[in-house]
Amino acid sequence: MQYTRIILVSVLLYIVLLFINTNSLEKRMLYTVLQDLDWWTITHHSVKYDPGMVNYLKAPFYFDKNRLTKVSRGQIYDAYCFTKPFAKIQEKLQSKMFWNEYLPRNGINVPKLKATTNPYKEYDSIDPDREYISKPEFGTAGVGVKIVKGRDVKPSDVNFLIQDKIGSCNYDGARSYRIVTTYDGDVLARYEFKNEETITSNISSSKRGIAVEHDNVPEIEDVIEKLCELHTRDFDFCFSIGWDFMVDCENKDPTFPDVYVLEGNWPSGIFGDTINRNDKFIEMVNKKHEHFTTSKQPK
Repeated sequence: MQYTRIILVSVLLYIVLLFINTNSLEKRMLYTVLQDLDWWTITHHSVKYDPGMVNYLKAPFYFDKNRLTKVSRGQIYDAYCFTKPFAKIQEKLQSKMFWNEYLPRNGINVPKLKATTNPYKEYDSIDPDREYISKPEFGTAGVGVKIVKGRDVKPSDVNFLIQDKIGSCNYDGARSYRIVTTYDGDVLARYEFKNEETITSNISSSKRGIAVEHDNVPEIEDVIEKLCELHTRDFDFCFSIGWDFMVDCENKDPTFPDVYVLEGNWPSGIFGDTINRNDKFIEMVNKKHEHFTTSKQPK
């Protein structure tokens, strides 16, 4: 009986702390997800998400009303994507094949697709001695991405895209950009990701990954403008999308590099750094999200 009382008091205290130490948007999104989560689609999702549940559970113990927003790196703004009206289309947008087909149709360069491994299909000739990038069709945080020789490209149980390897433009490690756009055509953030330890620049790939925020990236601004238009035209139900870019200037004038978009991500981390995002920025995004929920109300 005493243990039961202790458990009940602990749960009650946790609920009180959760209520006190979350902002109104966080409360609303938690309610939306808990009320209408598409359990079937999520549990059978092609991408196995690791939301870092421990960090979420610890959030109420920090006297910071934006803590949930910070530990989710801003993904909480699009958490409704896992609810019944959106979960299936969210899974579709996780497919790298979807973006490989959609982006070129809309005038955006992507790395050249050489083959898929399930079903196995060659789209272009493969040099057995050349290195290519192999990435799972459904994946996140750079998991499963590797370099393969052409001779090792073969059918597999899980579908991998075999693509041309893109350079990092005078950087020895992996480098990419994450550009976050919103439903109304704005750009929320421009991050440059670098990693000297792995072949992917994602900051989740290793502890050596770094993220640098930029106000402007001249070589990709034209492409960003096109993506803003596509977001408002075709994906205005997504509050934000994180677009992954690579810039290649190998054997070219660095002032005129080749720009490639790898994919769109929904949900996407809006913050390059998990915790150190200032509250003023979060307040601005909260206001934008409030307008989104009234004008593009997810139902």
